[in-house]
Amino acid sequence: MLLDPTRSVPCDVELAPAEAQVVFGLAAISSDGDVEDIELTALVDALATFGILPDLDEDARENFVLQVIGRCDVEGLDTLLAAAIRALPHDDARLLALELTVEILVSDGQIPDAEVAYLHRIKDALGISDEDFIRVTHADDD
Repeated sequence: MLLDPTRSVPCDVELAPAEAQVVFGLAAISSDGDVEDIELTALVDALATFGILPDLDEDARENFVLQVIGRCDVEGLDTLLAAAIRALPHDDARLLALELTVEILVSDGQIPDAEVAYLHRIKDALGISDEDFIRVTHADDD
């Protein structure tokens, strides 16, 4: 399995809520094993769209993402993904993580089976209800 958000990892790894949201974005980008520049740009843009890091301009958001990428390189994306789930204890923050994940997954215009499977694993790991999952994943259908 490419990413397993339910994997047991050390509990001493902690993330701030904004870092956790970026980790969800990075995990979404990596979920199909193919990282594209358009997806990284979409992550930086989505942080602004969803009001994550509202006090930072685009360059500062890019630098923030790069710092989190550096942390992923050191600690591992799976470890940080598990920490990100723990860092978002409230339903609103978890729904935001799902919305951000969806935004990133659709940014390159294709959603391969690996990304669909990943999206369902994230839904389950975050404890998102089926109703909320359908609402978020079908938001553009309205």
